[in-house]
Amino acid sequence: MNPIQAIIYDLDGTLVDSEPLWYAAESELIAARGDVYRDEVRAALVGLRLDGCIAIIREAYSLTETVSELREELLQRMMNHVQQSLTTRDGAEAVLAAVHALPLATAIASSSPLSFIEGVIQNRGWDEDYFPRGRHCLFSADDVAEGKPAPDVYLAAARSLQVDPHRCVAIEDSTTGAHAAVAAGMICFAVWDPFHSSAADFADITPHCFANLKDCIPEIRRLTQR
Repeated sequence: MNPIQAIIYDLDGTLVDSEPLWYAAESELIAARGDVYRDEVRAALVGLRLDGCIAIIREAYSLTETVSELREELLQRMMNHVQQSLTTRDGAEAVLAAVHALPLATAIASSSPLSFIEGVIQNRGWDEDYFPRGRHCLFSADDVAEGKPAPDVYLAAARSLQVDPHRCVAIEDSTTGAHAAVAAGMICFAVWDPFHSSAADFADITPHCFANLKDCIPEIRRLTQR
């Protein structure tokens, strides 16, 4: 097996602990219309791009606003939460620094809109060291034909990095994203987010499961040297 040449990160639930914030924003959007966010609706959204999430919410609650109107409201509510209470997932700074020290290309491939990805990267201060402005390394599923679990956003990232997908490691927290990475032909590291998943959920998707992002570092180094 050839050495890997790139690490491609998911964002929500992988590098930042944003899934509870999306839950809060979605709950607020629904509560503002006099209803309660149901668990089965929330479960259907994990890992999907925003238009898919809005379509599910709109149908589940018979909302009359357009997808575009609901999208803008949800994004505004979410960015308020990001500015007030976003935290980094345990081990994220360590894995970003370790990968940065290796001869690897890096990118983010997320289901979130690009404006949100950029806002989070700036909020965390990662735009200076890890994902600098002017370097095309942030990819949104909004900009490809199909969102996750289709492989499109991962393939777009690999093309831009000029790296064979088979020589990329994708780091994911959701089964939806893991399916996308595997479908792209990448090695998928699953670092499950206890907010919505467990190691058992990935048993039939990838053999590479980790409880913490820091646990990925030795394996990344090993795959870089092969």
